[in-house]
Amino acid sequence: MRVGALPAELKREFVVGKFAALYAGGPGRAVPPTPEEGSRRISNMWWFPVRFGITSAWEDTVSNTLDTGSWSVASGVLFRIWTEGKPYAGKLEEIVADGLGAEPLRKAWLNLGPDASTDKLKEYILLTAKQRRVRAWDDVTLIQELQLRYANRLRKGR
Repeated sequence: MRVGALPAELKREFVVGKFAALYAGGPGRAVPPTPEEGSRRISNMWWFPVRFGITSAWEDTVSNTLDTGSWSVASGVLFRIWTEGKPYAGKLEEIVADGLGAEPLRKAWLNLGPDASTDKLKEYILLTAKQRRVRAWDDVTLIQELQLRYANRLRKGR
Protein backbone atom coordinates (compact mmCIF):
# COMPACT_ATOMS: atom_id res chain seq x y z
CA MET A 1 0.00 0.00 0.00
CA ARG A 2 1.47 3.30 -1.01
CA VAL A 3 0.59 6.32 1.04
CA GLY A 4 2.02 9.75 0.58
CA ALA A 5 3.43 11.77 3.42
CA LEU A 6 0.99 14.03 5.18
CA PRO A 7 1.63 17.77 4.88
CA ALA A 8 2.92 19.23 8.15
CA GLU A 9 -0.38 20.89 9.05
CA LEU A 10 -2.29 17.63 8.60
CA LYS A 11 0.42 15.61 10.36
CA ARG A 12 -0.12 17.84 13.41
CA GLU A 13 -3.87 17.15 13.34
CA PHE A 14 -3.16 13.43 12.94
CA VAL A 15 -0.84 13.37 15.97
CA VAL A 16 -3.18 15.49 18.12
CA GLY A 17 -6.11 13.26 17.16
CA LYS A 18 -4.20 10.11 18.24
CA PHE A 19 -5.75 8.15 15.37
CA ALA A 20 -5.30 4.39 15.14
CA ALA A 21 -6.38 2.02 12.39
CA LEU A 22 -7.54 -1.52 11.99
CA TYR A 23 -5.72 -2.72 8.88
CA ALA A 24 -6.32 -5.70 6.64
CA GLY A 25 -3.27 -7.25 5.05
CA GLY A 26 -2.64 -10.02 2.57
CA PRO A 27 -2.08 -10.62 -1.12
CA GLY A 28 -5.37 -8.95 -2.09
CA ARG A 29 -6.53 -11.84 -4.23
CA ALA A 30 -7.21 -15.55 -4.09
CA VAL A 31 -4.13 -17.74 -4.04
CA PRO A 32 -3.72 -21.46 -4.65
CA PRO A 33 -2.81 -23.73 -1.76
CA THR A 34 0.82 -24.77 -1.60
CA PRO A 35 1.52 -28.50 -2.05
CA GLU A 36 1.84 -28.90 1.74
CA GLU A 37 -1.47 -27.12 2.34
CA GLY A 38 -3.19 -29.12 -0.38
CA SER A 39 -2.30 -32.37 1.34
CA ARG A 40 -3.57 -31.09 4.73
CA ARG A 41 -6.78 -29.51 3.51
CA ILE A 42 -10.02 -31.20 2.61
CA SER A 43 -10.30 -29.35 -0.69
CA ASN A 44 -7.70 -27.99 -3.03
CA MET A 45 -9.68 -24.75 -3.49
CA TRP A 46 -7.97 -21.43 -3.82
CA TRP A 47 -8.34 -19.17 -0.84
CA PHE A 48 -8.30 -15.45 -0.05
CA PRO A 49 -6.05 -14.96 2.98
CA VAL A 50 -6.30 -11.84 5.11
CA ARG A 51 -4.76 -10.84 8.42
CA PHE A 52 -5.79 -7.95 10.64
CA GLY A 53 -3.83 -5.71 12.96
CA ILE A 54 -3.75 -2.27 14.53
CA THR A 55 -1.42 0.58 13.64
CA SER A 56 -1.12 4.19 14.70
CA ALA A 57 1.41 5.20 12.04
CA TRP A 58 0.29 7.07 8.93
CA GLU A 59 3.24 5.65 7.02
CA ASP A 60 2.89 2.01 5.99
CA THR A 61 5.02 0.34 8.64
CA VAL A 62 3.29 -3.01 8.19
CA SER A 63 3.68 -4.26 4.60
CA ASN A 64 7.42 -4.98 4.84
CA THR A 65 6.97 -7.00 8.00
CA LEU A 66 3.75 -8.80 7.13
CA ASP A 67 4.27 -12.55 7.24
CA THR A 68 3.44 -13.79 3.75
CA GLY A 69 2.35 -17.20 4.91
CA SER A 70 3.45 -20.07 2.73
CA TRP A 71 2.36 -18.74 -0.65
CA SER A 72 4.67 -17.06 -3.12
CA VAL A 73 2.48 -14.01 -3.74
CA ALA A 74 3.53 -10.65 -2.32
CA SER A 75 1.45 -9.41 0.59
CA GLY A 76 0.87 -5.96 1.98
CA VAL A 77 -1.64 -3.71 3.65
CA LEU A 78 -4.86 -3.77 1.64
CA PHE A 79 -6.65 -0.96 3.47
CA ARG A 80 -6.88 0.79 6.82
CA ILE A 81 -9.95 1.88 8.76
CA TRP A 82 -9.02 4.74 11.08
CA THR A 83 -10.62 5.42 14.45
CA GLU A 84 -10.14 7.97 17.21
CA GLY A 85 -7.46 6.05 19.08
CA LYS A 86 -6.29 2.54 19.88
CA PRO A 87 -9.21 1.74 22.21
CA TYR A 88 -11.65 2.35 19.35
CA ALA A 89 -9.49 0.41 16.90
CA GLY A 90 -9.52 -2.48 19.38
CA LYS A 91 -13.29 -2.21 19.73
CA LEU A 92 -13.64 -2.23 15.94
CA GLU A 93 -11.41 -5.30 15.78
CA GLU A 94 -13.68 -7.09 18.27
CA ILE A 95 -16.78 -6.11 16.29
CA VAL A 96 -15.27 -7.37 13.03
CA ALA A 97 -14.05 -10.58 14.67
CA ASP A 98 -17.55 -11.23 15.96
CA GLY A 99 -19.05 -10.53 12.52
CA LEU A 100 -16.58 -12.81 10.75
CA GLY A 101 -16.84 -15.48 13.42
CA ALA A 102 -13.07 -15.42 13.96
CA GLU A 103 -11.45 -14.84 17.33
CA PRO A 104 -8.91 -13.34 17.68
CA LEU A 105 -8.29 -11.58 14.38
CA ARG A 106 -4.57 -10.90 14.79
CA LYS A 107 -3.43 -14.43 15.55
CA ALA A 108 -3.90 -16.13 12.19
CA TRP A 109 -4.66 -15.78 8.52
CA LEU A 110 -8.37 -15.91 7.78
CA ASN A 111 -9.75 -17.43 4.61
CA LEU A 112 -12.38 -15.14 3.13
CA GLY A 113 -13.07 -17.59 0.30
CA PRO A 114 -11.93 -17.57 -3.31
CA ASP A 115 -14.56 -15.02 -4.40
CA ALA A 116 -13.83 -12.45 -1.68
CA SER A 117 -13.29 -8.79 -2.41
CA THR A 118 -11.19 -6.31 -0.44
CA ASP A 119 -13.60 -3.54 -1.46
CA LYS A 120 -16.57 -5.44 -0.02
CA LEU A 121 -14.64 -6.23 3.16
CA LYS A 122 -13.71 -2.57 3.58
CA GLU A 123 -17.34 -1.50 2.99
CA TYR A 124 -18.53 -4.11 5.51
CA ILE A 125 -16.15 -2.82 8.19
CA LEU A 126 -17.08 0.83 7.59
CA LEU A 127 -20.80 0.01 7.69
CA THR A 128 -20.38 -2.10 10.82
CA ALA A 129 -18.47 0.73 12.52
CA LYS A 130 -21.25 3.18 11.65
CA GLN A 131 -23.94 0.80 12.96
CA ARG A 132 -22.03 0.41 16.23
CA ARG A 133 -21.42 4.16 16.47
CA VAL A 134 -17.67 3.95 16.11
CA ARG A 135 -16.40 6.93 14.09
CA ALA A 136 -14.31 5.49 11.28
CA TRP A 137 -12.58 6.68 8.12
CA ASP A 138 -10.61 5.11 5.30
CA ASP A 139 -7.39 6.87 4.19
CA VAL A 140 -9.17 9.27 1.82
CA THR A 141 -11.90 10.30 4.22
CA LEU A 142 -9.41 10.63 7.09
CA ILE A 143 -7.44 13.19 5.06
CA GLN A 144 -10.70 15.08 4.55
CA GLU A 145 -11.36 14.94 8.30
CA LEU A 146 -7.83 16.22 9.03
CA GLN A 147 -8.33 19.09 6.58
CA LEU A 148 -11.59 19.99 8.29
CA ARG A 149 -9.98 19.93 11.72
CA TYR A 150 -7.11 22.08 10.47
CA ALA A 151 -9.53 24.61 8.95
CA ASN A 152 -11.52 24.73 12.21
CA ARG A 153 -8.34 25.28 14.21
CA LEU A 154 -7.30 28.14 11.91
CA ARG A 155 -10.76 29.70 12.14
CA LYS A 156 -10.56 29.62 15.93
CA GLY A 157 -7.09 31.18 15.80
CA ARG A 158 -5.17 28.34 17.44
